[in-house]
Amino acid sequence: QAPPSNSMAHQAYRTAPVKQGAAGAAPGPGLAAGKDPANAPISMILETELHEASLDSTLEGKLLSLVTMMADQRDTVMMLTENQRRIDQLRTEALSGDRRAVEEKFLQFEAQVDDHIKSVRILRQQQDHVLRLMDIAEKVKEQDNCIRRFCEMQRGFMQSLQPSLLMQTEAMRALQASQTNLMRSVGGVDVKSLDVQPWRLVPPPTAKAGEKGAASADDDAAGDPESKPKEAPKMPEGFRQADVIHLSNQPTQLGGLRPYPRHNPDEDAQAINRALTSFFCDNGTITTLIGSRTREQRQSLAQAFDRAYSKPLAPVVLKKTRGNFRTLLAALLEPEAVSLARELNKAIKGLGTNDTVLIEILCTLTTDELVAVRTEYAVVFGHSLEADVTSDTSGSYQKLLIALIKGNREPDSIVDPDRAKGDATALYKAGEGRAGTDEGVFIEILTRRSFAHLRLVFDHYRKLEDYDIESSILRETSSDFKTALLVIVKTAKSRWHVWAEMLHSAMKGAGTRDSTLIRIVAARAEVDLYDIAAVYRAEYGTALEQRICDDTSGWYRKLLMELFGDRGFDPRHDAKKLQGALRGIGHNAATINKVLGRRTGPQRQTICSSFEAIYKKDLVQTLHSKLTGDYMHLCEALVLSPAVYKARELNRAIKGLGTNDTLLIEILCTSSGYDMRAVREAYEKMFGQPLSAAVRGDTSGSYGKLLVALVEVERDDKQPATAALAAEQAARLHKAGEGRWGTDEDYFIEVVSRHSYAHLKAVFDEYEKLYGHAFEKAVRSETSFNFKNTLLTIASLVRSRTDYFARRLEASMKGLGTRDLDLIRIMVTRADVDLREINDAFFRLTQRSLETAIRADTSKAYRDLLLRILEQARRTPPQPVEKATVIVKEGGTAVVKD
Repeated sequence: QAPPSNSMAHQAYRTAPVKQGAAGAAPGPGLAAGKDPANAPISMILETELHEASLDSTLEGKLLSLVTMMADQRDTVMMLTENQRRIDQLRTEALSGDRRAVEEKFLQFEAQVDDHIKSVRILRQQQDHVLRLMDIAEKVKEQDNCIRRFCEMQRGFMQSLQPSLLMQTEAMRALQASQTNLMRSVGGVDVKSLDVQPWRLVPPPTAKAGEKGAASADDDAAGDPESKPKEAPKMPEGFRQADVIHLSNQPTQLGGLRPYPRHNPDEDAQAINRALTSFFCDNGTITTLIGSRTREQRQSLAQAFDRAYSKPLAPVVLKKTRGNFRTLLAALLEPEAVSLARELNKAIKGLGTNDTVLIEILCTLTTDELVAVRTEYAVVFGHSLEADVTSDTSGSYQKLLIALIKGNREPDSIVDPDRAKGDATALYKAGEGRAGTDEGVFIEILTRRSFAHLRLVFDHYRKLEDYDIESSILRETSSDFKTALLVIVKTAKSRWHVWAEMLHSAMKGAGTRDSTLIRIVAARAEVDLYDIAAVYRAEYGTALEQRICDDTSGWYRKLLMELFGDRGFDPRHDAKKLQGALRGIGHNAATINKVLGRRTGPQRQTICSSFEAIYKKDLVQTLHSKLTGDYMHLCEALVLSPAVYKARELNRAIKGLGTNDTLLIEILCTSSGYDMRAVREAYEKMFGQPLSAAVRGDTSGSYGKLLVALVEVERDDKQPATAALAAEQAARLHKAGEGRWGTDEDYFIEVVSRHSYAHLKAVFDEYEKLYGHAFEKAVRSETSFNFKNTLLTIASLVRSRTDYFARRLEASMKGLGTRDLDLIRIMVTRADVDLREINDAFFRLTQRSLETAIRADTSKAYRDLLLRILEQARRTPPQPVEKATVIVKEGGTAVVKD
């Protein structure tokens, strides 16, 4: 129990009675100062103790009050802590709700982003599909070209087999005769019921009225008045005569001029009217509008002009122009038949006759073309072409021209080997086989038989004599009759060679026969001008466009070049454009791209020569000094010759520390034997040492031996695949690799470096047939390092060259960054070869177009020029496909099979 308060305790102690203690001392109120406590009275001691006790109780009270206060404070703190915990909890809950809302919004945003990405991906796929469809549409336009080329190749192949075909036909006829005789000797057999006639390529010619019919194998049937002529046996199902023998002069390429895609006759009529009504006639606009439209589009333009301005277009244009430019415009604005009719009338009227024009036109036209010209001639001039020609010519020459004008030539589908043999004999008897010449036989056969049939006749004629039909005509005929017959013979063999020869004759020597140049270029611009240009280059060693540029000038030359379409160009004009783009500070990339991007490799070489001739400086060095980076490398690669460019790339792969083996392998494995010869010469001339020595010094082992063999051994690219040799080499390759301990690399080197890719394909196929797995698997297991990589590269090229380059292009643009030098090299070196097919292979392998990949990995002028190269490759007609031939033995006889 707590003591009483201090005042009360003190008062109690003061008033309490004093009792006698055991010691007899009485308590006092306190001890006097300085007194000994032992002698002090007991009351004082008690008072002091009580006073101290009272003090202790005071402290205890304070302590209790302090404990109470501390308890209150602890309760307050606990209350505050609880409140703070509740506040934190509420804040956490609030923040959790906000975070959840934010997270939900973020997830919604991510979903939207994913949707957008998917939409973009779908749009890109659709874009790729659209580009693919555009490529397909372009292919459809040029499909006719491919079919014609195939037919021409088949024609050559069939011509090579014609001797054996004729021998088989003769043998079948002999068999028929023996069978007929045998049936007659057997009694009771109705010979008429037997169909033992051999299958003919074409039905025999129908006998004319009054003439004795052809002798039949069955004399009884032929002599029976009631019997009807038996129909010729039908060809097997699915066959056409043109599939067996196709000997026509169909073009293998489209003409240079193609329909203008954005042609609007009304807008063109307004533009040409502005050009004609300006103070100075705008020849540039006239050249662009007339030269870039096809004949059909020009006719619709003329009709629109007539509707809009109530006057014909041709007279207005001819009134504003002059010279050869005017003559060429007249030939382009009129229908072809009308233009040719005017040329014929010009050759006939007046004093003398221009027999060259008569022969060039009448002897080279087909039957349909002759009929159209004859009809237009009568409409335009009011009298017949036959009458005018008859009045201006004479003799056998006149008879020949009249026979041509009548248009009785058979179509090319009629080819009869029997009649061809008889015609060859008749021509021989009419010329070389008699004194004098029976011109009537020459006229009859050369003006009535189809060109395809005539080619067969000429082949038979050469078998009769040791010389061809042209030699006989030169000896047996003379003057214009001789010239006309020779033109017919050459036309039957190849119209393109005739036109190429006419163009060369028109431009050789001093002066130019512009009428011939205008007539041929204007007439063939939409048909087969590229074929004529190809023949001209092969025969005379220069581009037809270049020769025309050298012999013409002004707007006349520019309009002629427009008719060549994308291929038409003026190298001097392009050289001047490049000089203007490179002059002064900086450069005009748009002009450079326009000039270099639309030209072929040979044309760019011609531009380089013209640039050096005009400005006395090298175009490559000028480009190097003005441009930078990948754009500079691309422009230099375009203007360098392929051999020089490859030599530079090989030197880049070899020089310095280390060797770029990938580059070495690519160039050496993909170059043909002819290309490698040019690269060897260029390398030695540029770097002062043989290429083989440079390769040998930077490589070693079997890898080095293989590369040196690829450099030194000139591969026979035209070697046919021989089945027996392929089987033997496949077995030896297995023996040199998988069939022994170790590998005989020398035999691998010998096979892959010497033989054509066509033969190597037969070897690899035979290897797979014999051993159940691909040749590439053996290479991977038996070889290593760069030797293995080189063999696999060759195998990949053998399987599909286009797929190989498509994968190389994909690798050049894969991952971070772009290997631009690889991209440039492939785009430039394959642009004139097979970039079109590589583009298709790229889409097939990667599911995106090459154009899309280039756009994503390049930029600015560099990207624009690459895309121009790709677009030019798409527009170029595909190269002829060389069919590989395999020589096999059947019954001891060598047979060539495709």
